[in-house]
Amino acid sequence: AISGVLNTSTGMNGPPVVLYLQERGYPPDEFRGALSAFFFVSGIVSLGAFAVSGVMTWESLALGGAGIPAVFLGHAAGHRLLGRLSAEAFRRMVLGLLIATALSSMGLAIARLAS
Repeated sequence: AISGVLNTSTGMNGPPVVLYLQERGYPPDEFRGALSAFFFVSGIVSLGAFAVSGVMTWESLALGGAGIPAVFLGHAAGHRLLGRLSAEAFRRMVLGLLIATALSSMGLAIARLAS
């Protein structure tokens, strides 16, 4: 529920799900698969909600479509990297990225308040 609220309000629905999966102790391949499945379903539901509410425009669809090549490149890079990391290194990297995301979000929020 928290992830859904964050997705439609901020576009950042991942951190609660990532923390949950980290706590469950999934190995990297299962972690990645569960996260991919979650984001796929979440994205479909969010697109439907945005379409029904009238928020989605042709321009926003075009902008989203422009990012599709980056999704495939990121998937390929992640797949190559996954085989080279131990489970512990993967866990540390995920936690590091979560911390970086939190710091970045806080910095942006502070910058917006200051302007």
